[in-house]
Amino acid sequence: MEKRSLPQEFYHATYRRLLDSILKHGLGGIFAQSNRMWYASRDNMVYLSTKREIAINFAISADNARYDDRKNIVVLKVDGSRLDPNLLDPDDNVFGDNYLYSWQYNGIVLPEAFLDVLSLDS
Repeated sequence: MEKRSLPQEFYHATYRRLLDSILKHGLGGIFAQSNRMWYASRDNMVYLSTKREIAINFAISADNARYDDRKNIVVLKVDGSRLDPNLLDPDDNVFGDNYLYSWQYNGIVLPEAFLDVLSLDS
């Protein structure tokens, strides 16, 4: 099977209250299912974007985000070379212009894949 080409970097915006657990366990898995922020999210999927601004907009507009969460967003920068290309597909939930920048990963993004944690100010 030919290896798929991936973007080099992805972004995932989340809420500061979840950051310690994410840095310890990664993105995805059982904890993510119990903290699903979108009604349309699928089990075991981690949603990523190649555009930081799009990732932030997803976090701001999430169905189940707390009011305080929207004021405490952080962005994880993810190394695309640390992801299994066979587990990555375009996001089923996104249409229009953002379709090119939104991805779903059917696995756990391990902490070793995080390049940086960015605040909205950085």
